[in-house]
Amino acid sequence: MSIGISYYFDTEIAEILNLSFPKLDDIIAGEDDLETISTIFEVFIVYGHNMSCDAFDRFRGEDSRFKETLARDVRGMDEALSFTRNHLDSLDGDNASSAIGPHLFKHIQNTLYKPRYGNIEVLVAREYISYYEQDESHNEIILKFAKPNFNFCLFLYIEELKTLTR
Repeated sequence: MSIGISYYFDTEIAEILNLSFPKLDDIIAGEDDLETISTIFEVFIVYGHNMSCDAFDRFRGEDSRFKETLARDVRGMDEALSFTRNHLDSLDGDNASSAIGPHLFKHIQNTLYKPRYGNIEVLVAREYISYYEQDESHNEIILKFAKPNFNFCLFLYIEELKTLTR
């Protein structure tokens, strides 16, 4: 999603997720990686599936807080932030605000949203392309597709701005 090309494959992604959702418990049963579970959760939620938060229980200690060992899992924590953002988006602002208080709710929103969602989607994609390019496990074909796609989208945005400012 962050690399900015998923919209080309929306139909295929939706079909695969629709087939996979009934088997979701089996898919995640053996997973003990926070990043993997968070990514699965985010993708299913984005595509309209109602996945239970119970999938994250395996990462909680007896005190119901996330285990301290997760602090070393930087990728997993990034995904946990994404998970939290998605849940805040799905909450009705008035209900969430009254449950935890309006000031804390606003503080959480500001803390979580500014880093990633304070940007335009194309800028997030550009940043992620740079990050993904440095990742040892990157897929060269995806990069060869994502880079010109980014440039094409940027060109379209510039043309739209020119049209709007005439």
